[in-house]
Amino acid sequence: MRERLPLPRRAAQRAPAPGLGAALLLLVLVTAQVGLAQSATGPLPPLAPPAAPLPPTFWEQHGVALLAGGLAVLALTGVVLWFGLQTRPPVVMPPEERARAALTRLRGRPEDGQVLSEISRILRQYLLAVLDLPPQELTTAELAAALAGRGRIGGEQVQTITAFFRECDERKFSPAGATAQLKAADRALALVAELAQQPASAPPKI
Repeated sequence: MRERLPLPRRAAQRAPAPGLGAALLLLVLVTAQVGLAQSATGPLPPLAPPAAPLPPTFWEQHGVALLAGGLAVLALTGVVLWFGLQTRPPVVMPPEERARAALTRLRGRPEDGQVLSEISRILRQYLLAVLDLPPQELTTAELAAALAGRGRIGGEQVQTITAFFRECDERKFSPAGATAQLKAADRALALVAELAQQPASAPPKI
């Protein structure tokens, strides 16, 4: 008997894989079935026309404008708050206007001890402001000496102011209704007006 010679190695490599034929056969069968199905059902229906594009939404149309408006409102609110929170300097009234306003409110009121004390205090504060007097509380005698020593007003005015304060002091401690009214508020207003008309650098009247 002849011995079977082994195949060459190159021939062995070219031999098809066992499963390749089965895969080709399966592909042929599937293609045939698809063709049969298409022939049975007829041709495929035509495609529907494309749908109309959707209209843009509200935010797509007005989103930029709304965003810009919101930023503008926020900026305006910040500016208003900044100006509103700024500390404003207090309005300082001149001494003459403060004294006149305070004395005018006391005109016509009964001249009891409280009203006379308030009128004297207002006039003293005015003299302290316009004549650069010491800020501490002064008696009537000390105030007269300070007014005379400053030389800013004449001796006659010093006597008039001192007499006014003394009358107020005497009336404050006198029985109620013992004498006629002093009209202290009107007299104090007249003194303020007289001193306001006098220049600060005017020489003292002797």
